[in-house]
Amino acid sequence: MNILYAILALGLLIVLHEAGHFLAARWCGMKVHEFAVGFGPKIFSFEAGGTTYTLRAIFLGGYVRIAGMHPAEEDAGEPDSFLGSAPWKRFVAILAGPVANYITAFLIFIAIYSIWGVRTDYAHVKEVKGGSALAKIGVKPGDQIVMVDKTVVKGQFGYGPELAFLQMLSSAESPEVTLKILRDGKQHDVKLSLPKKDAKSKKNKMELGVKAKLHQKLWLKEIKPDSFAAKMKLQKGDRLLKIADHKIEGLHTYLRYRKLRKKDAVKLEVMRAGKRVVVSLPAVKKGLKDNNDLPLKSEDIVVLSEVKPGSLGQAAGLQVGDQVLSVDKKPLKRVKGYSYEERLKSLLAGCAKKPLKLGIVRGDKDLVLTLPQKKEAALCTQGVDLKPLVRVVVSEVLPGSTAKKVGLRPGDWLQRIDGQSIHKIEELLTLLKARSYRPVTLTLMRQGKIVKKKVPMSKKAGDWKLGFRPVPIFARHRQGLGASMKLAALQTWQFNVRIWKGLQRIFSGQDKANLTGPVGIVNQTQQAVQFGFDYFLMFVSLISIHLAFFNLLPIPALDGGRIVFLFAQQVIRLFGWKDDVGVKIETIANVISFVLLFGLLILITFNDIYRLIFG
Repeated sequence: MNILYAILALGLLIVLHEAGHFLAARWCGMKVHEFAVGFGPKIFSFEAGGTTYTLRAIFLGGYVRIAGMHPAEEDAGEPDSFLGSAPWKRFVAILAGPVANYITAFLIFIAIYSIWGVRTDYAHVKEVKGGSALAKIGVKPGDQIVMVDKTVVKGQFGYGPELAFLQMLSSAESPEVTLKILRDGKQHDVKLSLPKKDAKSKKNKMELGVKAKLHQKLWLKEIKPDSFAAKMKLQKGDRLLKIADHKIEGLHTYLRYRKLRKKDAVKLEVMRAGKRVVVSLPAVKKGLKDNNDLPLKSEDIVVLSEVKPGSLGQAAGLQVGDQVLSVDKKPLKRVKGYSYEERLKSLLAGCAKKPLKLGIVRGDKDLVLTLPQKKEAALCTQGVDLKPLVRVVVSEVLPGSTAKKVGLRPGDWLQRIDGQSIHKIEELLTLLKARSYRPVTLTLMRQGKIVKKKVPMSKKAGDWKLGFRPVPIFARHRQGLGASMKLAALQTWQFNVRIWKGLQRIFSGQDKANLTGPVGIVNQTQQAVQFGFDYFLMFVSLISIHLAFFNLLPIPALDGGRIVFLFAQQVIRLFGWKDDVGVKIETIANVISFVLLFGLLILITFNDIYRLIFG
């Protein structure tokens, strides 16, 4: 049944894409011969408004046949044909397909956020010591702190809900806050009195007071003998500082000033073992291409562009131009969808519990600065150990599953597989899949006792799944229509950014291409169904965004390629050339591109089927 849902979802997305083309074409006054749902033999059809609506046997998409799409058609020159319509009308008809997919994803996101709500991890109380502020108001181990004064406690910008709770207490202006506690499935409201703040303290006492911008650190990776880099006496690990006396802020800076080699030699300054070394890159001889590139590796870095007077950042000794590399010896990593400025501000929550060591680079020196502890929040939670609630607990055992056969029960807390700890369902699935060729030992907690189970595994695809549903370890918070629309727009944009950056990593060689065709998509979609209907809808919206994004790529035979040729034809007209020149080129390019894309689709489908059968 899950596979059927997946096939219907994929087919529906393609139909909606074609419906976008259809509605736009009709709105622009174009004649549409046929709007088909599915492919293959015709099951049912009827005619209305000059269009034949057809239901076909294979529901894996659909198509729209607009009059005069190709020059060879009899009605290609008619006013109500595609080629006979004004350029702006053709543009609208082409663009409407991807737009329909974007609108579909946007509406699905709105439904998810307004009906199911936003998933939010709980701040889980692990331990409460006697005499602490929370102990006095009755907070107990196992309690989950859901809200502070009607504000949901949720992690964001890369930090967890337990630190978000501390930050909310620190920034509270009233002397007393109301905590909403979830205990044994029931909610309780308790009042917490906050310690008095210093009257001289400023409102933004807990703010970091810095602004950051993104740079890239470039250094040389493995250098091959007899390569251009070796001849220039460059070494592995050299970090690029300047080129042509310009500070290198990223790959774009290096590439921009490297072009100067076409006229003259260019000086390159690198940092090697704490010392600055300057090498001269020779000029490129006239008429020759510059193929002597350096084997560069890049890493995003945070550079402070502003430090406010009197701020926490200034108290720590931060200065404009400092590169922040780490926090408590942990590398500062980017959180997708958020700026580095927001990521840095999130560190404040950590300094409510303890001072933080910031690893920075200032000029040529590596420094360690201390972000001082601010005790306002820590006083409230002294003696309380807050931990994120991360565990895999069985809520339901599916009939006939491996979990049923080995004796798993609802309430079992899965802790280890072959001695390796598991905290999330994703970790469990990864470990099971990696051990699909042999039995594994599953360690679990049942009613306070440790129980071990031998789980037989099979190499057959899909047999590594145990067959149970985990207990959700997150809260649900429904959003209003306005908030849902904002979140939906943000999510749609962020998915596009991720797809674009993923393509960049593939073409730059940082990642390997892992393409999936219809068979793979259907398989992944039916797996998403198992995690809940909202998971399924989220995955469907992601596929819809992928369909829109890749259809807009400037590749012949795709919508993006058609748009490029449409603009090219207008340029041809400006130069007074014949229109049929552009049309012929487009036709040839479309045929070649279609053959290549079809061949790629067959190869991808073969790989998908191979992975399904052999794992």
